[in-house]
Amino acid sequence: MGTRRLKSRRTKLGTLARGVAGAATVSVFLMIAAGVLSSLRRPRARHSGLGTAFSRPALLPLYGAVVSSLVIGGLRLWRPLPLRLSSRAERAATLGGLALLLPGTALTFWGRVRLGRMWDLSSSLGATVYADHRLVTCGPFARVRHPIYLGWFLLAVGDVLVFRNWSAVFLLGSVPSMLLRSWREEQVLADQFGEAWTAYRRAVPAWIPRLRRTAFVARRGDKAQSLDARATPGTMTPWASAQAFVDAPEG
Repeated sequence: MGTRRLKSRRTKLGTLARGVAGAATVSVFLMIAAGVLSSLRRPRARHSGLGTAFSRPALLPLYGAVVSSLVIGGLRLWRPLPLRLSSRAERAATLGGLALLLPGTALTFWGRVRLGRMWDLSSSLGATVYADHRLVTCGPFARVRHPIYLGWFLLAVGDVLVFRNWSAVFLLGSVPSMLLRSWREEQVLADQFGEAWTAYRRAVPAWIPRLRRTAFVARRGDKAQSLDARATPGTMTPWASAQAFVDAPEG
């Protein structure tokens, strides 16, 4: 009787976790698709690699075909990994996966909201910035330079632990492409913002978030000024000399 209850609880936990993981993954995909659609018609200022070639509305059918192929390929890989885990190991993997994918999803959406209209389409082959682009340094971008990609990585690893199938591994395989995308994006941001980007890159790590947030003090439309969280009041950091517009929380 006790064994049946334990098995039933494990089954319920697995079903719940897979439902949560599936909803989180689909919601992130929809968010990305909405961002792509909204970014295609805005004028670009600079690009790296083949950035401008991938930001044309005429290529929308191609994007749809690529996404459809990836979805179909992922579904065809929906087969369990050749793993034999004990009950405790399965429970630990499921709970560990949830512990990663939930904050990963939240971090992805937080970064997307903070980017606002600065969200742009990029790929491992190229990236662009808008003609009216501003350097976003608030919210999660004050702790890590690539919060959306970091969140995606946590989500993908969490999916592997929860689903334990080849489709989740396939999703995790997109991480190297995101590393290349981040490199392309940093190239074009450095060209666009110059010293402001250099100062930001020195102050904020790329992937491992700092525990204490750098406080960026600025008003919309003013030149960038910033105080590091560790600095004494009135002591300006290198950000004070940055000659670019930054995004900062209102109020």
